[in-house]
Amino acid sequence: MHDELRIPLYAGALGFEVAALPHIYREIKASEEMQFFNCKKIPVRESTIRRELAKPDGRRVFHPCARRFRLKKWWLF
Repeated sequence: MHDELRIPLYAGALGFEVAALPHIYREIKASEEMQFFNCKKIPVRESTIRRELAKPDGRRVFHPCARRFRLKKWWLF
């Protein structure tokens, strides 16, 4: 539970360079964040995920995302 927090903390403690959290969750109370990351069981749209993954500085973590889908060029990110 809470691996999105625990894993970066462990990695930092072990000396690994950890990407800044803004790529994960920018502002807890910002309503615009709900389209990317929420704990209200509002599914993140596949179109939103694909749009962000296409951006070099786009999001790489989405929650909740329970449906599998294929990326044509998964190796680009």
